[in-house]
Amino acid sequence: MVRIADLIGSRQPEGNCDCKLTVSADETARDVLLKMQEQDCDFIAVDDAGQTGKQIILSKDEVLQGLLAELNGTQDKLKELYTLIDNSLEERLDSLRENVVSNAEKEINKLKLAVDNMSEGLIILDPAGDIENANPAAKKLLGLDDTADLEALAAAIDDFGFRRMLNKENEDAKVNRGELVIKNTTGRILCMQWTEMADESDYFTGQGCVVTIRDITEEVAAEKTKTEFVSAISHELRTPITSMQNAVSNMLAGVTGKVSKKMAAYLYAMKDDCHRYADLINDMLDVASIEAGDMTILRRAVNISNLIDNKVSKFTDKATAKNIDLSCNVDHRIRSIYADPQRITQILGNLITNAIKFTPESGKITVTVNENDQGTTVAVEDNGIGISPEMQQDIFSKFNQIDRQAGAGYNGSGLGLTICKGIIALHGGRIWVESEPGSGSKFCFSIPATDPAVILNKYLDDLQRRYDKTGNKLALIIARFETADVENTQVADLIGPLTEELLTASDHFMGTSDDLAIQTKDFELTFIIANAEKTRIQAVLKKINEIVKNRIRNNCGQPLISPMSGVALYPGDSCNVRDLEKVARGNIEAMF
Repeated sequence: MVRIADLIGSRQPEGNCDCKLTVSADETARDVLLKMQEQDCDFIAVDDAGQTGKQIILSKDEVLQGLLAELNGTQDKLKELYTLIDNSLEERLDSLRENVVSNAEKEINKLKLAVDNMSEGLIILDPAGDIENANPAAKKLLGLDDTADLEALAAAIDDFGFRRMLNKENEDAKVNRGELVIKNTTGRILCMQWTEMADESDYFTGQGCVVTIRDITEEVAAEKTKTEFVSAISHELRTPITSMQNAVSNMLAGVTGKVSKKMAAYLYAMKDDCHRYADLINDMLDVASIEAGDMTILRRAVNISNLIDNKVSKFTDKATAKNIDLSCNVDHRIRSIYADPQRITQILGNLITNAIKFTPESGKITVTVNENDQGTTVAVEDNGIGISPEMQQDIFSKFNQIDRQAGAGYNGSGLGLTICKGIIALHGGRIWVESEPGSGSKFCFSIPATDPAVILNKYLDDLQRRYDKTGNKLALIIARFETADVENTQVADLIGPLTEELLTASDHFMGTSDDLAIQTKDFELTFIIANAEKTRIQAVLKKINEIVKNRIRNNCGQPLISPMSGVALYPGDSCNVRDLEKVARGNIEAMF
């Protein structure tokens, strides 16, 4: 801080001056300037402490200059300080920057090292599906060398159709994840799973996807071994259970002598347990065959409406015992499906059984069937207590018990819905549940639509393979209803119920399980008669004519239709069943 003495320097006293303000040389220039302003004086006298008796005179400007010099010095010091601070901060920032970069590089290297040493393959795809990066394991699992570039890797996954599948799924719907099981060039089984990139909030960013590749050969082998073991054990258990069932049935029938009431009660309990264990063994065998890929699906054209009617009727007594209203709402005009009737019946039985188990007394169960261009959907709906969302996620998994309060004796194997899912998957369909706690449950399954011509040809091919070994004959009958007024809605109102009645009645007048009735066109039905002896063909034609005559007679005054029919025999009219339809069309003539 500048003092008055600093301003005086080496100046000598000049004498005495009549100044208002006399100050000491030790005072600061700032304090003196304030005093000068207070006393409104332009000069000060500086006492030299009595050494000479004279005073040194300083003007206000001199004091101000001294103060300005002090400020300049302070500014210089501040600049020096700022420079020091800047240099220090820059050094520290550089140091921090170097540390951050170094740590980031270490983490990146550590992450890269971890990714490069993963046993699973990892591939990063950009939004366009091009490969951005991949680890060595991905190349190795796909049968490539470590030196292979990304183009070679892209070609490898394209050989398995992975990116085509990925693009197709993204086109069809907003699918964010999926998987594909493949075999590589060495025969190893790989599971390729992909997930779209998401942020911490699970928001899918659209920045591409991550693909992981796992070698599941050992897992598949272990699962196969387990499945084979379960299958073998189940087969071994089936024989003694069957023997026990037969023995108990014989004892109850009195084969071994008179049975007391007490003994009969024990035997009936044993019989029920035998049936329960037999069902469990059958379920285990079904699961084993599904997992092993050995389940045989014997597809044929199936009248799904009649199948549902028949199956529901078999559960009437069980439903009545609990005062449950069991009904089915089906439209017999629904097209036939191409499926295994035994397996579809098995699914229906399982779903209806579950519905009866978990629906309270005086409840309601409804079975419905609907169709659209994509296929046919069957639903079994109850008004029970429903299923929680958590349980719905795993409800089709093995040994998963529905957490609903069932009565005594209702503990199942936990395999029924797993079997249903497997059977539906083999048909190319899907199964799902719609439920809310307290609002009942609705189990649905769908079977994809199949062109009636495809169904017919496949069915004929199957019959030909079997009948060529046995020498049996078959006949194909086409029933067609022609009209000159095809645009008239009354025509459809007449022909619709007629075809429905013919399809429904065909279950009765076509006697064997190999017989088939299918609607191939809007105004046309095709009938396949197995073991086609002349009398059977005539009987079927006669029944068709009777139904058509009665329908026309009952609809007097409606637009006229011309019922036509044509017949073709195999092998009499053709040595190839695929030609039977063509031959039958060539033989079409008026029914009456």
